[in-house]
Amino acid sequence: MRRVRVWIGLGVGLFVVGLFVLKPSKWGGKHDAFFAGMNRVLKGQAEGQPALVVDLGRLDHNTEAIRRVVSDPYRLRIVVKSLPSLELLSYLCKKTEAKGLMVFHARFLPRLFGHFGGQMDYLLGKPWSVEAAQFAVRSVGAAQKQPLLGAVQWLVDSRQRLERYLAWAKADGLVLRINLEIDVGLRRGGFADAKALKEALSVIASHPKYLVFSGLMGYDGHVPHTPFPVPSQRSAVQRAFQEVLRRYEAFVKEAKSAYPSMFAKPLTLNGGGSKTYTLYQGMEKRTSIRDLSIGSAFLQPAHFDFYTLESHRPAVWIAAPVLKKLEGNHVAFLESFEGLLRWWNPNRGRSFYIYGGGWSREIASPSGLVVEPLTAGAPNANLLPNQSLLIGSDAVEIEQGDFVFFRPMEGDALLTFETIYAVRGGQVVARWKSFPVRF
Repeated sequence: MRRVRVWIGLGVGLFVVGLFVLKPSKWGGKHDAFFAGMNRVLKGQAEGQPALVVDLGRLDHNTEAIRRVVSDPYRLRIVVKSLPSLELLSYLCKKTEAKGLMVFHARFLPRLFGHFGGQMDYLLGKPWSVEAAQFAVRSVGAAQKQPLLGAVQWLVDSRQRLERYLAWAKADGLVLRINLEIDVGLRRGGFADAKALKEALSVIASHPKYLVFSGLMGYDGHVPHTPFPVPSQRSAVQRAFQEVLRRYEAFVKEAKSAYPSMFAKPLTLNGGGSKTYTLYQGMEKRTSIRDLSIGSAFLQPAHFDFYTLESHRPAVWIAAPVLKKLEGNHVAFLESFEGLLRWWNPNRGRSFYIYGGGWSREIASPSGLVVEPLTAGAPNANLLPNQSLLIGSDAVEIEQGDFVFFRPMEGDALLTFETIYAVRGGQVVARWKSFPVRF
């Protein structure tokens, strides 16, 4: 019996010690100079509503980092999906002198062509159904139809899709530029081997009146996710990248051998991505890839924090004003435990209700704020919440009317907002518009 009491005493003692060892320490602070300046700007410009902010100084920094790797503007293809604003795209095209855009959505293509016209080359970022392609062509004026067809590369991933595009071209008397998607390791479709690719080239070669081969696209989006038990992530990523280059070259070699005339003219041999573009630096003589797609790396949202982009800086934020600041942490039905919860975790000392929510839970500023886990909904469960609850300690220095800054995971968060505040040097220098529709 005595032994039992000893063990019970030890258990209670360990439990009490554990409570104090694991007890969270208080933390929090105020906006640093950068966010304090942005907070002042938005309090005067955003009409007390959530806002999407792009810092042009940081955007320029990232743009220069990209230009150091992709100095030839004819090698750069800007990804529209990640930068869905005509003004933002125009700004970047002017800065980089890029000549190509990658388009993912059929409703975007007519709008892009109406703005940039034939001065840009438009490569689809994913294969569209023939119906989606026909919609895009019908959406431009009659006078723009032929110029549009001359500027667009329709991405085709299978013999079946190619046959459907051929039938469309025959029915409407069109000439379609066809770019063939090849699988360089991502395993989400595309021509899986040289044999399948050559069969598709055979179809194109047999119908020169309707189809023109414009190049290849091999996306390497799997490379940053390479498992790396040993010896390191960098070496594992580099091995996966070299395998992409090997596979790409094998496709080109086999196809060129079978259809040399198709490769005698300039082609769009596309690859890369925001997380991998830096791996292509100095590789011009070791790969046929000459066309690199880059989008989110310009804005550096949170999902793109990767060692290949360590020179980039975050340039986009979602800002939400504080509607209510309450002492204590009030959660319905847990009132009886409020004191215990606050004792255990001093970072539950205050409640902050913000206008809106449902965004990335990565709060950039001020430090010490987190989304209340006891009331937070599942991701995407409520895309337009009324008011979201954040909690923090009494060390968090923010007041009603101040803004909380979230870092979005992806650049297409711009589509959540009608207006984009372009900020430079603590001033709003432009109000851009995002695309009014996504699909």
